Amino acid sequence: MALPPISANSIPLLKDKPYLQPTLLVCFARLSNKSANGSSSYQTIVSDSVYKTSGIVSFPDSVDLQPFTLIQVVQFYFIKASSCFRLVISQANVLGVYPEKIDHTTLIMHRFQLDDEPAAPGPAAQAATTPTPHQQYQQQPGYQQQQQQQQQPGGNVSARGRPAGALNAPPQHGAAGGQTYQPIASISRFLNKWTICGRVTVKSPVKHWSRPDGREGQLFSFNLLDSSGEIRCTAFNETAEYLNQVIAVGKVFSVSRCRVVDAKKQFSGLAHNFEISIDNSSDVVEQDSADSSIPQDSMTFVKYSQLPETEKNTNVDVIGVIRRVEAPVEIVSRAKNRTFIKRDVELVNDELISVILTVWGETVEQFSESSIGSIVAVKSARVGDFGGRSLSVGFASSVLFNPNSPAAERLMTWWKTVGEGASFVSISSDGGGSGGGAGSRVPSNLATRPLCALRDEQIGESGPEVVAVKATVTVVKTDGTLLYAACPNTTTCRGNKVISEAPGQFRCPNCNVVHATPAHRFILPLSMADMTGSIWATSFDNTATLLTGTTADHVEELRTAGDMSFVTYFKNFTFREFNFVLRARLDSLNEEMRVRCHINAVEPVNFRNESLKTLELINQYSL
Repeated sequence: MALPPISANSIPLLKDKPYLQPTLLVCFARLSNKSANGSSSYQTIVSDSVYKTSGIVSFPDSVDLQPFTLIQVVQFYFIKASSCFRLVISQANVLGVYPEKIDHTTLIMHRFQLDDEPAAPGPAAQAATTPTPHQQYQQQPGYQQQQQQQQQPGGNVSARGRPAGALNAPPQHGAAGGQTYQPIASISRFLNKWTICGRVTVKSPVKHWSRPDGREGQLFSFNLLDSSGEIRCTAFNETAEYLNQVIAVGKVFSVSRCRVVDAKKQFSGLAHNFEISIDNSSDVVEQDSADSSIPQDSMTFVKYSQLPETEKNTNVDVIGVIRRVEAPVEIVSRAKNRTFIKRDVELVNDELISVILTVWGETVEQFSESSIGSIVAVKSARVGDFGGRSLSVGFASSVLFNPNSPAAERLMTWWKTVGEGASFVSISSDGGGSGGGAGSRVPSNLATRPLCALRDEQIGESGPEVVAVKATVTVVKTDGTLLYAACPNTTTCRGNKVISEAPGQFRCPNCNVVHATPAHRFILPLSMADMTGSIWATSFDNTATLLTGTTADHVEELRTAGDMSFVTYFKNFTFREFNFVLRARLDSLNEEMRVRCHINAVEPVNFRNESLKTLELINQYSL
C-alpha cells in the first residue's frame, strides 16, 4: 500500500492551528527516556519536506522509532524552551518507512520563536503588525492579572498554608476570571508553568502507611476531569490532611505549581501517562462548580458478560442493582498485624448475571440491608479472579448510589418490572463458596451449546467463559474426595477449609477460630455426556446439594458410621438429564495446561418446555 504524501509547509501552521493532523517525516530520532508506564520519549527532528523542527515524540515501548519513519500527528502541544517554543507530539500513528531519504540539513529550521510572525506565511508587512499567539496571550486580562498577583507579596498561597476562607473566594474559572487553563490531556513532565481546572470525579480516603525503618505517613488522592481527559492528583502527610477536608466529588478546582510524575497505573486505572504530586507549595483553589464546559463524570460501564474475558487487576466501571448484602467480616493480616473490614455485595443487571463486589474499610459503612434494590455505580472497580470473576473497591475507586443517569434509570425500571423476581447466573461462585444462592437455576436467555463446542471452539482457553449445556450425568466418582471440612461460620468465611489440630478441634486459618465441629461441603467430580461428546466437571456445594438432594454433613455421618447407603444419593441422579451452566477456564494440573469446568448452576430438564422448543424449530421449516 502506497504511503500518503508528506504534508508540505505544515510545520509553520501548527502554532496557530492546533487541530491539524499533518503527515511528517522523522529525520532524526534518539531515545531519551523510558517511563514505568510503558511509554518512551524520543528526541527528534521532524520535517514537512520544506521546514524542519526539533521536538519530542512519545510512543509505546512496542514502537521502535527509527529515522525516515513517516508519522501522522494526532495530538501535539508546545512547551517553552529558553527563547522559543518546542513541539511535543503526545500521540502519533506510524505509517511506515518513507522510501526517499531527505537531507534534512538543507531544510529551513523553524523554531517557533516567541517573536515570530503568525505560523501561516504572509507578507512581511503583515508580520510587522500582526501579534503572535504568545503576544495575544500576554495581552489577555487574565495573564496581566496573574503576573500582578505573582509580583505582589503573599499573592500565592500554598495548599497547606491556605486558610479555609480562601476557598470561598469568587470563582475564577472561565472567561469571567480571564484565566487560561492547560488541557489535562497535555500535562507531562516536559511542560512548565501550567494551571489546570477540572471536576473531582474520585476522592479516596486518607491512607496511612508505614515502613520497616519506622517512617510513617499519609497519602490522599483524587481525580480531576476536564473535556480533554482525566488525571490523578496525590498529596502526602499535612497536605493530605488539609485536602481531604477540602476536596469533594463533583466540585471544580484549579491546580498549579505541582510536580508531574509518571502515573502509577496499578493505583489510578486512568489512561493518562502522568499524574500530579501536590506539596505544601502548590495552589489548589475551588472554582465555579456550575461550569457546563467541564463534564460531570467519565464512566464507561462494562457489561457483566465481558468480565470473564477481562484480565485480572484491570480497572473497570460497572453499574448494577444491589441484590444481596453480606454482613461485615474482619480479616487479620498476619504480615502487617492489622485488622481489615470487608463486606461482600451481590450486584445484578439486566443481562441476568450477578457478580460479587467486595468493599473495604470506610466504604463498608455505606452498604447495609436497606441498600438492597438500590442502584450503585462503581468507578475503577478492580477485577479479580477469586471465585470466578469478582470485583473489589480499591484505593482509586469511587462508589455512587442512585446516580442521575440514563443507565441508572433504565436499570431501576427493569428491576421494578422484571429483575426483582428473576433468576441470575453468577460469575463469582467459587469452589468453596455457596454462590449466595445465585446460579441455582439456568436463565432462559443463555443459549444451550453442545459439549463438543468446548473442544472445537476452544472455550475457556483464552479466559474464563460461561456456557450452558444440556447433558446426562454418566459417572460420579465416589471413591475419592467427595467433600471437605469447612469453617461453619458462613458470615466471616465462605467455605474456607479448616485444619484438624486435635480430636474435636478444627481451626480456621482465615478467622483463626477453633471449632468443635466443622461444616462439610461437597466437592464432587462427575462426568456428563450428550450426543456430541463428554466432559468431566466439578460440582461444588451449592449445585451438588441440588443434585443429591441432601447435605454434605449427612453424607459424612453415613460414611463415618460405615453405612454405604450414602452411595444411593449419587446413584439417584446418575443417567438423568440436566441443564447445566458451566464455567470453563484454563488451569494447570501436573505441569499440563488444560480446560477445567465448574458447574455454576443446574436444574432438571423441563420436558414440556423442551417439547415446545422442538415444535418451534419444526415450524421454522414449514413442514
